[in-house]
Amino acid sequence: MYLALCTVLQTSATAFGQDTRKVRMAYSAFSISFLNIFVAHDAGLFKKHGLDVELIQMAGPLPVAALAGGEIDYLTGYTTGIVATGQGAPLKGIMISLRKPPFFLVTDQTIQRASDLAGKRLGVDRIGSLQHLVARLMLKQKAADPEKVIFTQTGSVSNTVSSLAQGAVAAAILSGPHNVIMAQKGFRQIAPGPMNYRCIFPPAVLW
Repeated sequence: MYLALCTVLQTSATAFGQDTRKVRMAYSAFSISFLNIFVAHDAGLFKKHGLDVELIQMAGPLPVAALAGGEIDYLTGYTTGIVATGQGAPLKGIMISLRKPPFFLVTDQTIQRASDLAGKRLGVDRIGSLQHLVARLMLKQKAADPEKVIFTQTGSVSNTVSSLAQGAVAAAILSGPHNVIMAQKGFRQIAPGPMNYRCIFPPAVLW
């Protein structure tokens, strides 16, 4: 994962020489999905290769609008970029950093198994997002019918966590550290990410 990041940065360093380039990079949530970006920033790897990176949290479609308006230089998150590209946005993916999605299905105490979610609300950040796609794969893997689950769009990871905590949804797709925090509060983690699938929806991509 870090080798791929360093390879991209080495290319940048060659292009910009010894000059430091100011870069604004958007990420959708403070989660393990974007750990490599935080590590590179805090460890000084960006600066080592001539990049002064400012990390900015943006959820939903905001990063695409900000990128189009020149307010940021890069956005992260696979589905955000690929959906925008499919709609005609002139974006290009330059790096994939994770091979499998680090998501978990977290539920309230009334849910014992995935099939119990039939007719219940399951929170995801956006319909059609990576979380939504992974949720459907998880349910199928656990012999549950995703068509019987009510997927609820919350708009952001923080909203998903709040919705689960307040009982607005019976379950949610979460990644670290949110799944651990909710488990400590008494919520049940009934399924890890679909590890039997070779993921074609990597969660951390630079566009």
